This record gives sequence, C-alpha cells and structure tokens, in this order.
Amino acid sequence: MLFVLVAQTAAGQGALLTARLKADVAVVSLSMVETSEKLLVKSAYDGQMAQVRFDLRIYHKGKGFLGIAGDRIIREKTIEQYGRWDPFSGRFIITDTEGHQWTTPRAEEYTKRLLSLSDTVITGIARDEESYLLARVGLKRVKLQVPFNLLDLFLPETKIVTPWVRWDFNFGEQS
Repeated sequence: MLFVLVAQTAAGQGALLTARLKADVAVVSLSMVETSEKLLVKSAYDGQMAQVRFDLRIYHKGKGFLGIAGDRIIREKTIEQYGRWDPFSGRFIITDTEGHQWTTPRAEEYTKRLLSLSDTVITGIARDEESYLLARVGLKRVKLQVPFNLLDLFLPETKIVTPWVRWDFNFGEQS
C-alpha cells in the first residue's frame, strides 16, 4: 500500500510523506514542499552551506487513558544533508551524514535532491502492536559554524521546520 500525507505551516512550507509497508519494514520518502528554492540557490551561490534534517520516529500506541497516553518511541532515525556551491568545479555538492556525496551543475536538481529523502528503510516494526510513524523536515538555509551559530536565535528567517506528519501502520494492506 502506498500512503501519501502532506502537512503545511501557515507560511506554506510543508512535508510530503510517502510510505510503503513490506513485512516488518517501512520504506519512507520525505520531502519539503513550497520552499523558496531561489533563496536556497542564492545562499549557495553566496558561499553559504544549507542543512536539511529529516526526523523519522516510530511509536507504539499505548494502552493508557483513552488510548492517547503512554505511546512510546521504538525507533528513531535522523538523516542530515548538507548542500553548497563549489565555484571551482561549477557544481552544487550535497553530502549526507553517512558520507555519501552527490553533485550536479543544475540548480533545480540541487534543490530537489537537497530537500528530499528517498526510499529510506526503517526496520523492526512489530506486527502484533499498533504503531505509527511521525516525520518532519527542517531546513537551515544558512548553516553557521560555532560560535556564530548563536546568531540562529536572531535569524529565524533562515530556519524552517515543517509540522509532524503521521502515518498509521496498517498490516492488512501491504504491497
């Protein structure tokens, strides 16, 4: 089964979640939508690094009061990607926390790849317990280094975090 969810902030930025369930594995794709790609590319051309953080959490539903209390987290996965422009090669470079690197000379490909996480596998989902996935995307258009990161408190326009998107696992409809 393929499931798609979109959550948006008042400013229009949002997260698009696509998920498939196979046995005890969820295959998740997550991307940020309605983001000013021109500002992202301009800051890269200005020599600034962008950071995108994808947060994925799997919870087991608790049996607490009215079924809402007592949910517990069983899996958490955070993936970060960093994007920048290399003026010497004339290419955009994206590096993730696992050390993989991807390059392109095209701004459209850069923003699409930087703001998207494709086919990430999350394992260990128990079939006998009710579970759900929460996902969100955060973007820092200008990644500042220590000690300059204190300026993040005064530059909120460089940071966007989407609302959490929820997907309930349904083991009766697998692909």
